Amino acid sequence: MGRRRDARLKRVATADRSAAAASAPLAVRMARALAAYNFARLSPEVVAKAKLCVYDLLSSALAAGEQPWSRQIIEVARRNSGGAAHGAGIIGTSDVVSLHDAALANGTLSHGLVRDDMHVGSVSHLGTVLVPTLLALAAHTRASGKEFLTALVGGYEVGGKVGRMIMDVEVSKVFRPTGTVGPIAAAAAGAKLLGLTPEQTTAALALAANTAAGYNEWAGTGGSEMFFHNGLAARSAVTAVQLAAEGAYVSPTALDGDAGILAAFRRPRPPVVPELFADRPEILAVFFKPVPACNFAQTPAQAALALAQRHRLRATDIDSVVARVTKAAALYPGCD
Repeated sequence: MGRRRDARLKRVATADRSAAAASAPLAVRMARALAAYNFARLSPEVVAKAKLCVYDLLSSALAAGEQPWSRQIIEVARRNSGGAAHGAGIIGTSDVVSLHDAALANGTLSHGLVRDDMHVGSVSHLGTVLVPTLLALAAHTRASGKEFLTALVGGYEVGGKVGRMIMDVEVSKVFRPTGTVGPIAAAAAGAKLLGLTPEQTTAALALAANTAAGYNEWAGTGGSEMFFHNGLAARSAVTAVQLAAEGAYVSPTALDGDAGILAAFRRPRPPVVPELFADRPEILAVFFKPVPACNFAQTPAQAALALAQRHRLRATDIDSVVARVTKAAALYPGCD
Protein backbone atom coordinates (compact mmCIF):
# COMPACT_ATOMS: atom_id res chain seq x y z
CA MET A 1 0.00 0.00 0.00
CA GLY A 2 2.83 2.35 0.96
CA ARG A 3 4.69 1.70 -2.29
CA ARG A 4 1.61 2.43 -4.38
CA ARG A 5 1.04 5.68 -2.51
CA ASP A 6 4.68 6.67 -3.00
CA ALA A 7 4.45 5.90 -6.72
CA ARG A 8 1.25 7.94 -6.97
CA LEU A 9 2.84 10.86 -5.14
CA LYS A 10 5.85 10.64 -7.44
CA ARG A 11 3.59 10.80 -10.51
CA VAL A 12 1.76 13.80 -9.07
CA ALA A 13 5.03 15.56 -8.31
CA THR A 14 6.29 14.87 -11.85
CA ALA A 15 3.03 16.18 -13.31
CA ASP A 16 3.29 19.31 -11.15
CA ARG A 17 6.84 19.94 -12.35
CA SER A 18 5.78 19.44 -15.97
CA ALA A 19 2.88 21.85 -15.55
CA ALA A 20 5.15 24.41 -13.90
CA ALA A 21 7.69 24.08 -16.72
CA ALA A 22 4.96 24.48 -19.33
CA SER A 23 3.72 27.67 -17.67
CA ALA A 24 7.18 29.21 -17.39
CA PRO A 25 7.84 32.33 -19.48
CA LEU A 26 8.73 31.60 -23.09
CA ALA A 27 12.26 33.01 -22.77
CA VAL A 28 12.90 30.76 -19.78
CA ARG A 29 11.72 27.68 -21.62
CA MET A 30 13.82 28.50 -24.64
CA ALA A 31 16.88 29.16 -22.51
CA ARG A 32 16.54 25.80 -20.78
CA ALA A 33 16.15 24.00 -24.11
CA LEU A 34 19.22 25.73 -25.51
CA ALA A 35 21.28 24.79 -22.46
CA ALA A 36 20.33 21.12 -22.82
CA TYR A 37 21.17 20.97 -26.53
CA ASN A 38 24.56 19.85 -27.84
CA PHE A 39 26.37 18.87 -31.01
CA ALA A 40 25.76 15.17 -30.45
CA ARG A 41 22.06 15.76 -31.10
CA LEU A 42 22.64 17.31 -34.52
CA SER A 43 21.95 14.98 -37.43
CA PRO A 44 24.42 14.85 -40.34
CA GLU A 45 21.80 16.63 -42.44
CA VAL A 46 21.58 19.50 -39.97
CA VAL A 47 25.36 19.80 -39.66
CA ALA A 48 25.72 19.94 -43.44
CA LYS A 49 23.01 22.59 -43.69
CA ALA A 50 24.63 24.68 -40.94
CA LYS A 51 27.94 24.64 -42.79
CA LEU A 52 26.20 25.63 -46.01
CA CYS A 53 24.54 28.54 -44.22
CA VAL A 54 27.97 29.83 -43.18
CA TYR A 55 29.40 29.42 -46.69
CA ASP A 56 26.41 31.17 -48.24
CA LEU A 57 26.70 34.04 -45.76
CA LEU A 58 30.39 34.54 -46.48
CA SER A 59 29.84 34.48 -50.24
CA SER A 60 26.98 36.98 -49.94
CA ALA A 61 29.09 39.35 -47.84
CA LEU A 62 32.10 39.10 -50.15
CA ALA A 63 29.97 39.79 -53.22
CA ALA A 64 28.46 42.93 -51.68
CA GLY A 65 31.67 44.62 -50.60
CA GLU A 66 31.55 47.40 -53.20
CA GLN A 67 27.95 48.44 -52.68
CA PRO A 68 27.49 52.02 -51.38
CA TRP A 69 25.95 50.90 -48.08
CA SER A 70 28.76 48.38 -47.62
CA ARG A 71 31.44 51.03 -48.08
CA GLN A 72 29.57 53.38 -45.75
CA ILE A 73 29.23 50.88 -42.92
CA ILE A 74 32.87 49.77 -43.23
CA GLU A 75 34.03 53.39 -42.98
CA VAL A 76 31.85 53.98 -39.92
CA ALA A 77 33.22 50.83 -38.27
CA ARG A 78 36.79 51.90 -38.98
CA ARG A 79 36.27 55.36 -37.53
CA ASN A 80 34.47 54.08 -34.46
CA SER A 81 37.10 51.52 -33.59
CA GLY A 82 40.25 53.44 -34.43
CA GLY A 83 42.18 50.36 -35.49
CA ALA A 84 41.27 48.14 -32.55
CA ALA A 85 43.87 45.42 -32.08
CA HIS A 86 41.68 43.02 -30.11
CA GLY A 87 38.37 43.10 -31.93
CA ALA A 88 37.04 41.10 -34.84
CA GLY A 89 37.46 41.25 -38.60
CA ILE A 90 35.24 42.67 -41.31
CA ILE A 91 34.60 40.10 -44.03
CA GLY A 92 36.60 40.74 -47.19
CA THR A 93 38.91 43.30 -45.59
CA SER A 94 42.02 43.34 -43.39
CA ASP A 95 40.27 45.60 -40.86
CA VAL A 96 40.03 44.63 -37.22
CA VAL A 97 37.37 46.61 -35.37
CA SER A 98 35.43 46.32 -32.11
CA LEU A 99 33.14 43.32 -31.72
CA HIS A 100 30.08 45.55 -32.01
CA ASP A 101 31.33 47.28 -35.13
CA ALA A 102 32.33 43.96 -36.70
CA ALA A 103 28.82 42.60 -36.13
CA LEU A 104 27.32 45.82 -37.49
CA ALA A 105 29.48 45.82 -40.62
CA ASN A 106 29.25 42.10 -41.37
CA GLY A 107 25.49 42.04 -40.85
CA THR A 108 25.11 44.88 -43.34
CA LEU A 109 27.52 43.34 -45.85
CA SER A 110 25.71 40.01 -45.63
CA HIS A 111 22.49 41.63 -46.79
CA GLY A 112 24.15 43.99 -49.23
CA LEU A 113 22.91 42.26 -52.39
CA VAL A 114 19.72 40.72 -50.93
CA ARG A 115 20.96 37.30 -52.03
CA ASP A 116 21.12 35.92 -48.50
CA ASP A 117 19.35 32.95 -46.94
CA MET A 118 15.59 32.88 -46.37
CA HIS A 119 13.47 31.34 -43.63
CA VAL A 120 9.92 31.65 -44.97
CA GLY A 121 8.10 30.94 -41.69
CA SER A 122 9.69 33.98 -40.04
CA VAL A 123 9.97 35.92 -43.34
CA SER A 124 13.55 36.58 -42.21
CA HIS A 125 17.14 36.39 -43.41
CA LEU A 126 18.29 34.93 -40.11
CA GLY A 127 21.79 33.98 -41.22
CA THR A 128 22.69 37.62 -41.88
CA VAL A 129 22.31 38.31 -38.17
CA LEU A 130 23.30 34.94 -36.71
CA VAL A 131 26.65 34.42 -38.42
CA PRO A 132 27.99 38.00 -37.94
CA THR A 133 27.04 37.82 -34.25
CA LEU A 134 28.78 34.47 -33.78
CA LEU A 135 31.87 35.55 -35.72
CA ALA A 136 32.21 38.60 -33.49
CA LEU A 137 31.73 36.72 -30.22
CA ALA A 138 33.92 33.82 -31.33
CA ALA A 139 36.88 36.13 -31.94
CA HIS A 140 37.89 35.98 -28.28
CA THR A 141 36.64 32.60 -27.15
CA ARG A 142 37.99 29.10 -27.43
CA ALA A 143 34.81 27.85 -29.02
CA SER A 144 35.27 24.92 -31.35
CA GLY A 145 33.75 24.52 -34.79
CA LYS A 146 31.24 22.09 -33.32
CA GLU A 147 30.21 24.65 -30.70
CA PHE A 148 29.90 27.31 -33.39
CA LEU A 149 27.60 25.14 -35.51
CA THR A 150 25.53 24.08 -32.48
CA ALA A 151 25.01 27.72 -31.55
CA LEU A 152 24.07 28.55 -35.13
CA VAL A 153 21.46 25.80 -35.24
CA GLY A 154 20.08 27.02 -31.90
CA GLY A 155 19.79 30.54 -33.25
CA TYR A 156 17.86 29.39 -36.29
CA GLU A 157 15.61 27.37 -33.99
CA VAL A 158 14.73 30.33 -31.77
CA GLY A 159 14.39 32.73 -34.70
CA GLY A 160 12.18 30.34 -36.60
CA LYS A 161 9.86 29.70 -33.66
CA VAL A 162 9.59 33.34 -32.56
CA GLY A 163 9.21 34.54 -36.14
CA ARG A 164 6.38 32.13 -36.82
CA MET A 165 4.55 33.48 -33.78
CA ILE A 166 4.96 37.14 -34.74
CA MET A 167 5.07 37.47 -38.51
CA ASP A 168 2.21 37.36 -40.96
CA VAL A 169 1.41 39.34 -44.10
CA GLU A 170 -0.10 42.22 -42.15
CA VAL A 171 2.80 42.60 -39.71
CA SER A 172 5.51 42.26 -42.34
CA LYS A 173 3.78 44.91 -44.43
CA VAL A 174 5.08 47.52 -41.95
CA PHE A 175 7.73 45.89 -39.77
CA ARG A 176 10.93 44.51 -41.25
CA PRO A 177 10.96 40.84 -40.17
CA THR A 178 14.75 40.40 -39.94
CA GLY A 179 15.18 43.53 -37.84
CA THR A 180 12.42 42.31 -35.54
CA VAL A 181 13.26 38.61 -35.17
CA GLY A 182 17.00 38.73 -35.89
CA PRO A 183 18.23 40.16 -32.56
CA ILE A 184 16.39 37.49 -30.56
CA ALA A 185 17.67 34.66 -32.75
CA ALA A 186 21.25 35.93 -32.63
CA ALA A 187 21.15 36.52 -28.87
CA ALA A 188 20.15 32.88 -28.46
CA ALA A 189 23.04 31.77 -30.66
CA GLY A 190 25.54 34.03 -28.91
CA ALA A 191 24.45 32.91 -25.46
CA LYS A 192 24.84 29.28 -26.51
CA LEU A 193 28.29 29.91 -27.99
CA LEU A 194 29.53 31.53 -24.78
CA GLY A 195 27.98 28.84 -22.60
CA LEU A 196 25.79 31.20 -20.60
CA THR A 197 23.57 29.78 -17.88
CA PRO A 198 19.83 29.42 -18.53
CA GLU A 199 19.26 32.50 -16.37
CA GLN A 200 21.78 34.53 -18.36
CA THR A 201 20.39 33.24 -21.66
CA THR A 202 16.90 34.26 -20.56
CA ALA A 203 18.20 37.78 -19.95
CA ALA A 204 19.93 37.86 -23.36
CA LEU A 205 16.73 36.80 -25.16
CA ALA A 206 14.65 39.28 -23.22
CA LEU A 207 17.02 42.18 -23.79
CA ALA A 208 17.29 41.37 -27.50
CA ALA A 209 13.49 41.46 -27.74
CA ASN A 210 13.69 45.05 -26.53
CA THR A 211 15.88 45.96 -29.51
CA ALA A 212 13.57 44.54 -32.19
CA ALA A 213 13.22 47.24 -34.84
CA GLY A 214 13.06 48.07 -38.52
CA TYR A 215 10.34 49.37 -40.82
CA ASN A 216 9.55 48.91 -44.47
CA GLU A 217 9.31 52.54 -45.51
CA TRP A 218 12.42 52.05 -47.66
CA ALA A 219 10.35 50.42 -50.39
CA GLY A 220 8.42 53.60 -51.10
CA THR A 221 11.42 55.92 -51.18
CA GLY A 222 14.36 53.85 -52.39
CA GLY A 223 16.04 54.24 -49.01
CA SER A 224 18.97 52.03 -48.01
CA GLU A 225 17.90 51.41 -44.40
CA MET A 226 16.88 47.86 -45.25
CA PHE A 227 20.56 46.89 -45.57
CA PHE A 228 21.45 48.36 -42.19
CA HIS A 229 18.59 46.64 -40.35
CA ASN A 230 20.52 43.37 -40.32
CA GLY A 231 23.76 44.91 -39.08
CA LEU A 232 21.98 46.83 -36.34
CA ALA A 233 20.28 43.60 -35.27
CA ALA A 234 23.62 41.79 -35.02
CA ARG A 235 25.17 44.63 -33.01
CA SER A 236 22.20 44.60 -30.64
CA ALA A 237 22.53 40.85 -30.19
CA VAL A 238 26.22 41.13 -29.24
CA THR A 239 25.34 43.79 -26.66
CA ALA A 240 22.48 41.72 -25.25
CA VAL A 241 24.72 38.68 -24.81
CA GLN A 242 27.51 40.69 -23.20
CA LEU A 243 25.17 42.41 -20.74
CA ALA A 244 23.58 39.08 -19.85
CA ALA A 245 27.03 37.62 -19.22
CA GLU A 246 27.73 40.52 -16.85
CA GLY A 247 24.64 39.64 -14.82
CA ALA A 248 22.08 42.13 -16.13
CA TYR A 249 18.56 41.27 -15.01
CA VAL A 250 15.94 41.63 -17.74
CA SER A 251 12.23 40.79 -17.53
CA PRO A 252 11.90 37.02 -18.17
CA THR A 253 8.46 37.77 -19.62
CA ALA A 254 9.78 40.19 -22.27
CA LEU A 255 8.65 37.79 -25.01
CA ASP A 256 5.20 36.70 -23.88
CA GLY A 257 4.25 38.95 -20.96
CA ASP A 258 1.35 41.38 -20.90
CA ALA A 259 3.62 44.09 -22.32
CA GLY A 260 6.12 41.86 -24.13
CA ILE A 261 6.94 41.59 -27.80
CA LEU A 262 4.04 39.25 -28.64
CA ALA A 263 1.62 41.71 -27.03
CA ALA A 264 3.25 44.57 -28.94
CA PHE A 265 2.34 42.84 -32.19
CA ARG A 266 -1.09 41.86 -30.83
CA ARG A 267 -0.08 38.24 -30.66
CA PRO A 268 -1.48 36.59 -27.51
CA ARG A 269 0.57 33.85 -25.92
CA PRO A 270 -0.26 30.78 -28.01
CA PRO A 271 -2.18 28.01 -26.20
CA VAL A 272 0.56 25.58 -27.21
CA VAL A 273 3.97 27.23 -27.00
CA PRO A 274 6.31 25.69 -29.58
CA GLU A 275 9.11 23.68 -28.04
CA LEU A 276 12.62 24.05 -29.39
CA PHE A 277 14.06 21.01 -31.17
CA ALA A 278 10.78 19.10 -30.75
CA ASP A 279 10.14 18.66 -34.46
CA ARG A 280 11.92 19.27 -37.76
CA PRO A 281 14.80 21.67 -37.11
CA GLU A 282 14.07 25.19 -38.32
CA ILE A 283 17.43 25.40 -40.09
CA LEU A 284 16.19 22.77 -42.56
CA ALA A 285 13.45 25.19 -43.62
CA VAL A 286 16.08 27.69 -44.81
CA PHE A 287 16.67 28.04 -48.54
CA PHE A 288 19.12 30.05 -50.61
CA LYS A 289 17.92 32.45 -53.27
CA PRO A 290 18.83 31.69 -56.88
CA VAL A 291 18.34 35.37 -57.73
CA PRO A 292 19.67 38.35 -55.72
CA ALA A 293 16.25 39.85 -54.96
CA CYS A 294 13.46 39.73 -52.42
CA ASN A 295 11.99 36.32 -51.65
CA PHE A 296 8.68 37.29 -53.25
CA ALA A 297 10.46 38.10 -56.52
CA GLN A 298 12.09 34.68 -56.85
CA THR A 299 9.24 32.88 -58.63
CA PRO A 300 8.59 35.60 -61.24
CA ALA A 301 12.33 35.87 -61.87
CA GLN A 302 12.69 32.12 -62.35
CA ALA A 303 9.61 31.98 -64.57
CA ALA A 304 10.96 34.80 -66.76
CA LEU A 305 14.36 33.14 -67.00
CA ALA A 306 12.82 29.80 -67.92
CA LEU A 307 10.70 31.40 -70.65
CA ALA A 308 13.64 33.28 -72.07
CA GLN A 309 15.81 30.16 -72.18
CA ARG A 310 13.12 27.85 -73.50
CA HIS A 311 11.97 30.11 -76.32
CA ARG A 312 15.24 32.02 -76.82
CA LEU A 313 13.37 35.26 -76.33
CA ARG A 314 14.88 38.69 -76.70
CA ALA A 315 13.55 41.83 -75.07
CA THR A 316 12.21 43.03 -78.43
CA ASP A 317 10.12 39.84 -78.74
CA ILE A 318 8.05 40.69 -75.67
CA ASP A 319 5.06 43.03 -75.96
CA SER A 320 3.84 42.86 -72.37
CA VAL A 321 4.26 40.96 -69.12
CA VAL A 322 1.44 40.15 -66.70
CA ALA A 323 2.46 38.88 -63.27
CA ARG A 324 0.01 37.56 -60.68
CA VAL A 325 1.37 37.42 -57.15
CA THR A 326 0.29 35.93 -53.85
CA LYS A 327 -1.42 38.05 -51.20
CA ALA A 328 1.78 38.03 -49.15
CA ALA A 329 3.80 39.37 -52.07
CA ALA A 330 1.17 41.97 -52.95
CA LEU A 331 1.18 43.29 -49.39
CA TYR A 332 4.94 43.24 -48.87
CA PRO A 333 6.46 46.66 -49.68
CA GLY A 334 8.20 46.82 -53.02
CA CYS A 335 6.78 43.52 -54.30
CA ASP A 336 3.36 44.53 -55.63
